[in-house]
Amino acid sequence: MALPPDVRREDLWCALSDLWLDTELSDERLRELAEIVRQSGLRGRALEDVFELELAPILGGNHHSPAGEWEGFDPEWLCTRARALEGKRRVRHRVAAWLGLTTYAARPAWNRVKQLAFGSGGS
Repeated sequence: MALPPDVRREDLWCALSDLWLDTELSDERLRELAEIVRQSGLRGRALEDVFELELAPILGGNHHSPAGEWEGFDPEWLCTRARALEGKRRVRHRVAAWLGLTTYAARPAWNRVKQLAFGSGGS
């Protein structure tokens, strides 16, 4: 799904990558992420696909590392890898996300971002 011209997919990837940082996000940052998500125009499954299939396979290992990234991911590195996954619907990535292998630590903040963006339904 194409994003509105004022929100590039790369911006969405870079913003949501914060969910996998090895640090707790402030309420202010969660509200900022919610606004970026809302402006993206993506909803429901398309938005979950960005989280589960385009970002989680790349970033999910950060929470398994004893010295995970906590300042921020390199945008060029992130976008190069995410572009390679964009539009691909790999079953193993969906299963890994469903089992929480790549999303377990990011999921609570992600759910909060969706709630802030769209209300109690979350999408």
